[in-house]
Amino acid sequence: MRRHPLDPLALVAGAVFVVAGIVAALHQGGAISLGLPAVVLLSLVTLGLAGAGLVLLSNHPPADLASPADPVEGAPAPGTDETAG
Repeated sequence: MRRHPLDPLALVAGAVFVVAGIVAALHQGGAISLGLPAVVLLSLVTLGLAGAGLVLLSNHPPADLASPADPVEGAPAPGTDETAG
C-alpha cells in the first residue's frame, strides 16, 4: 500500500477535538473545575496552538518569484505546433 500525504488540517482538527474531549471529561468527572474565564482562555489558547500547528505542518514552499515569461516545465516550446503531425 502506498503511503498517503499528511493532511495537516485533519491532524490538527483531530488533536483539538481530542484535547477538548479530555478536558470536558475531566471537568464532568470533577477532576478540574472550570469557570467561564478559564473556558474562554483555554479556547483561545487552543485555537492559537491549532493555528500555529497548521502553519508548522503545512508543507507548501514559499511562492516562486519566477517571472510569468519563464517557460513552464514540460510545456511545448514557443512557436512549435504539436497538433500538426
